[in-house]
Amino acid sequence: MLNRLAYFSASTQREYNLDGVLASAGTASSLRGSQFAYTLGTRDITGVSRIAYEASFSLTTTDFAYLDDVLSVFARDVEAGTPGRLRIDDWYQSAYIVDSEADKITPTLVSVKLKAVLLAGVWHRDTAVNFTTSYIPVDTRGDLDYPYNFSHDYAKTFDYATDITVDTLSGADISLTIYGQTVNPSITIGDNVYAVNVTVPSNGVLKVDGLTHTVTLYDADGMATNVFAKAKRETGSNIFHRLGSGVSTVAWNRGFNFDITVHETSGGPLWAYQS
Repeated sequence: MLNRLAYFSASTQREYNLDGVLASAGTASSLRGSQFAYTLGTRDITGVSRIAYEASFSLTTTDFAYLDDVLSVFARDVEAGTPGRLRIDDWYQSAYIVDSEADKITPTLVSVKLKAVLLAGVWHRDTAVNFTTSYIPVDTRGDLDYPYNFSHDYAKTFDYATDITVDTLSGADISLTIYGQTVNPSITIGDNVYAVNVTVPSNGVLKVDGLTHTVTLYDADGMATNVFAKAKRETGSNIFHRLGSGVSTVAWNRGFNFDITVHETSGGPLWAYQS
């Protein structure tokens, strides 16, 4: 079971529980919404966009060492300019914790007020689908052993994904994780081609992040290279193209495996609560 509220630090690459045995933020209801920026007009609004916004919540703990630890982590991420990630159940968004203020102090308990800057203005929930080359080794595919030499091996049917579904009405951003080895990987989803002109080495990974608009190539040792300039960003072939609502067909040359992650969005996990 997931913790109701947690913070993943970009600096330490660890997740810190903010609603469990060591610390409790309760339902953190102030974090659970979203916000639009807009300009008031005549009977309408214009310039609508999602914006970062501030929200305060309280954290109570009896473990003073743990509190010192998480407050140091919050500060380190802010100072480094590397936002962490707040998570409520399986919903998340990038955030900084920019302020802390003592609210209640006793010999056995301390409560602090924290201020978060929620950077995306909207909460995300991810659904990942793996797309495979469908290759099955001969010794594991379960061929039927007929006594005659037929020209076709009667193997079991192998099912693999051929489409991706977006349930949200407004569509969704997607991210790609492409596994090497492959050269100039290209994937057609619906009417858009997602392509990057790079060589993904054996045991390497190419990651296209549809939320942060980054394209990063990792070699077999995990070394990262920014290859944003190698990605196509034009009409009909935009690496950051948002998928529309519904089902989209996925096609590629089946020379490599990859994952598609759909970033479902919500105004906020207002209802999410796990006991």
